[in-house]
Amino acid sequence: MATEAPGYCVVRWTEEQRKAIFPKLKHLNTGKVREIFEVDNETLLFVASDRISSFDVVMPNGIPGKGKVLTQITCFWLRSLKNVEFEWPKGSGEMHPIPNHCIQDDVDKMEFLNSEQRELLRGRCMHVRQCKMLPVESIVRGYITGSGWKDYQNTGHVCGHKLPEGMVHGQMIETPIYTPSTKAEIGLHDENITRAQAAEITNRTMNEYYFINDAAGQVEAMSIALYAAAREIAKKLGVILADTKFEFGVNPLTREITLGDEVLTPDSSRYWPADEYEPGKPQMPSYDKQFVRNWLISGGNRGKSVAIPDTEKEPIVRKTIEKYHQLQKILESSE
Repeated sequence: MATEAPGYCVVRWTEEQRKAIFPKLKHLNTGKVREIFEVDNETLLFVASDRISSFDVVMPNGIPGKGKVLTQITCFWLRSLKNVEFEWPKGSGEMHPIPNHCIQDDVDKMEFLNSEQRELLRGRCMHVRQCKMLPVESIVRGYITGSGWKDYQNTGHVCGHKLPEGMVHGQMIETPIYTPSTKAEIGLHDENITRAQAAEITNRTMNEYYFINDAAGQVEAMSIALYAAAREIAKKLGVILADTKFEFGVNPLTREITLGDEVLTPDSSRYWPADEYEPGKPQMPSYDKQFVRNWLISGGNRGKSVAIPDTEKEPIVRKTIEKYHQLQKILESSE
């Protein structure tokens, strides 16, 4: 089960392969990138594959090593943001920690894995607390780009936030804005929603089952606090964190809103090199999967599942993992 051979790629296991590799673990879900297994009644094993999705569609081939990079960047940010607090209630001055779901990211300390499983999963898995995930994605934007830029051009607003007139593509939003979206099934598209809609979707269930008042408001405050701290850390390293997506759940044992899933990876965030940043550029150089998105758009394949090439003429696979590795190296240089 060696994983270090050049080109080794974890894309998708069949049911038979999963049962052979993990005979004692119950498989719960296959996501766009992650495989989720039940360890016990309270915890899960998250495995990051090398799959890549774009425009909510999974490509048929993967990016070798990508899952490891995503996991290691998530772990970097969980370490770096462990002391970030958020104010709640808003304006009260009361500060609270932001718990996350990670129990362990070192396979050698995961006693439920055997030696072969540890080697297969080394660097690409996390043992996490099982949480009831909230039905919205928590997006924070600190620069105007992507779908936010399109909304702004049409309306002057981004998901209900009115922004100053005359902004240009890529311009910094001085006070980061919270722009939640729906959480769509694989193959369907997430849709931007207003904060009021997010509250309507979230609050009733969280209050009824977990006695949490204004869960949507707390998630917004947590998201802004995490993004603001991460933006400053990235800035010191010569990287612009343009926007990101967080996902939160509720730990049923503590009834605490908890940060889950991947955190500030190049799959869930836009990262730009600060030395090449220029407001007004139609496209920013990036360390994220915007590189793949641009390739798909240029070929008329937006929203389609097509094989990503790795040829001399179109080395998209190699260029993508190079960008991911560049970002990982920059971030980890600070530790």
